[in-house]
Formats: sequence, structure tokens, C-alpha cells
Amino acid sequence: MSNKTKVLFVAYIFAVLFFAGTARAEINPTELAVTYAKMQAPVQISQVNLDPQALQLFITGNLPNPCFSEPYAQLTPDLDNPNTLIIRLSSPIPTSMCVARVKPYRTVVSLPALAQAAQIRLHDKGTYLLKTEGYPFEMMINASDLLP
Repeated sequence: MSNKTKVLFVAYIFAVLFFAGTARAEINPTELAVTYAKMQAPVQISQVNLDPQALQLFITGNLPNPCFSEPYAQLTPDLDNPNTLIIRLSSPIPTSMCVARVKPYRTVVSLPALAQAAQIRLHDKGTYLLKTEGYPFEMMINASDLLP
């Protein structure tokens, strides 16, 4: 092997190692959370019915297409009014191509279970206005009904 070939071989190895070393990705947990949040899509709500005895909401609507999975609910406090709680339904955005039109859904939301999962600090004797995002539904609810 000639000196020129050896130099080119060493340069090639150096270039491969250099690019491999700089191509390592670092994951920032904050960026990962933002990316995950962007991958959720709000869903359209067409009807909300309340079962006052079981404290359940029966929510129906349409997903953008059949590739979306069933929506899940999140409970968050309203940033402008701490006595208002907002139910948001969202569904993960599908990663595959889908050409079908819409997909109806029907989901049941247990309000006490939702409040417990949200880990929102509620005042024992407080009364809260409960709303759904994207649909004109609201009701007053006692915190004691939401607490375990």
C-alpha cells in the first residue's frame, strides 16, 4: 500500500469517526414534552350529556378520520378563573397516511376519576364551574363530589 493510499485511508477513517461523533443526538426532556404535546389534536364535540347520579359525562363527536384513536379527557383549571375547570378531549395524531373522512366517537368521562387523575388541588367546600372545551356545556359542581 502506498503512502498516498495510507493517507487517504486514514483521512477516510477520520472523516467517518468525526461525522459519527457529531451525529449523536441529545434529547432535552423539555423539548420532548413539547414535541409530545404537539402530537395531540383536539377533537370536535357534538353533544355532552350528564348522568348526575354517576357523575359521568357522555361525550360524542367526530374525529378527523378513522386513523385517530379514541379521545381521552384531561381536566385543567382555567388560567383566568381558578374556580373554573375545563375538560379537554384530544386524540393522538396518527403517524400513518389516512384518506378516509371522519370517524364518530362516544366516550364516557367519570368526573371524580378525571379530577383524581388531573391532581388538581380543590378546596373541600368549594364550588366549581365545569366546562368543556369546544362545546357550550357547563355545570356547577361541588368539590366534595370530585374528591375521593
